[in-house]
Amino acid sequence: MACQVERSQHKNRELAMKMLRSKLYDAEIQKRRDASDKLDETKLEISSAARSGRTLMQPYRLIKDHRTKFEVGDVDRVLDATSIRLFVPT
Repeated sequence: MACQVERSQHKNRELAMKMLRSKLYDAEIQKRRDASDKLDETKLEISSAARSGRTLMQPYRLIKDHRTKFEVGDVDRVLDATSIRLFVPT
């Protein structure tokens, strides 16, 4: 790296070192950003799992499983775990 802005050799050297540190810092930030992007590509999408089951209790009192299109109107039995097996695959 060369810098000849100032008349003093020491000031030019300090300025060149600042510029070099700045470029090295930018390169390190870009390297970390690339590693983070690569990690993000391997993550699975959670949104479909989060929307799989919904419980509507007032005023409809209906439980739906959107993956299987299964609906149950007896909320109390499902909440008491007597018919939870309807939603859990065996």
